Amino acid sequence: MKPSQKITKVEVEQIAKLANLSLSPDEVEKFPSQLEESLEYVENLQEIDTSQVPENYFTTPLKNVLAEDIVDESIMLTQAEALKNVKNTKRGYFVVKRIIHES
Repeated sequence: MKPSQKITKVEVEQIAKLANLSLSPDEVEKFPSQLEESLEYVENLQEIDTSQVPENYFTTPLKNVLAEDIVDESIMLTQAEALKNVKNTKRGYFVVKRIIHES
């Protein structure tokens, strides 16, 4: 967006519709100027010289944060233990009420 272009109320309403947002008339009035300020700020970022910054630059070293899966069988329940206090079972599984209703 060029600095001379202005965001209109109609454009704000179109953006809100695309984002599935309901805006009050007051919000439609004030958002054009706020959006313009945000876009001007982003345009200012284009003035920063990033020619010396690698494309995949990270501020922190990347490390694998996943832990290895280790099964501690001492805290596992057998199937019989897991089902011993259950009212309804079928073929070794819990039976629960359906919570998703088809419309």
